[in-house]
Amino acid sequence: MDIYNNKIPFGLLSQEEQEELNAHQGDFNYWSYCTYEWKKLPSRPVWCFEVVYRAVKPIPTKPSINWDHVSEEYNWLARDNDGVGYLYPRKPISYEYSGSWREGGMALRARSFSSYQPGNCEWKDSLVRRPTPDESLM
Repeated sequence: MDIYNNKIPFGLLSQEEQEELNAHQGDFNYWSYCTYEWKKLPSRPVWCFEVVYRAVKPIPTKPSINWDHVSEEYNWLARDNDGVGYLYPRKPISYEYSGSWREGGMALRARSFSSYQPGNCEWKDSLVRRPTPDESLM
């Protein structure tokens, strides 16, 4: 079931599909035959049988870190396919076959910094460059 494009009223979904929709931890939109339009739910659904619910896709975010706490030697941050983030001195290259970043020099695990946030974008879109002094003033 595609929970982001559902067009079936909740009551007509199988129990497995209802559970899959209910497991979504983010926001929901709903279609009611009273309003005849999609609306954003202000809170968790109450799961009315005649209402169509759709999960809202989260906006992809890149990993982040407080660069003030990172040695100036490290200028790149990226997260591998397994969810582990690394800092690199040089710009790394993504390797699709292994789902990882390589050739960026001696890597340092980003999780050792309390400010590290892994983000939720695809791993191959996770590369972040340290901001320059001019960019950090903006």
